[in-house]
Amino acid sequence: MVRYGETAWNKENKLCGWLDAPSSKKGIQEAHNADQTLKRKGYQFDTAHTSVLTRAQHTLKVILEQIEQSSLPVEKTLRLKW
Repeated sequence: MVRYGETAWNKENKLCGWLDAPSSKKGIQEAHNADQTLKRKGYQFDTAHTSVLTRAQHTLKVILEQIEQSSLPVEKTLRLKW
């Protein structure tokens, strides 16, 4: 399980909650750090799950591109937004 990184609101010390705040530059770098680790360790997946929040979907996209699994089926669900 990977959580999205810092958001623009986190950087301003604001609580995002359900607000669909975008990832900050640091958050994007955190996603790249995660994808490099997963690639280095050879992880491959059968399916992916993400919340409906843009920041979570962007993090997943970055990771799947790096591990060369961009075409992996992705299940988006409101339940992961909690």
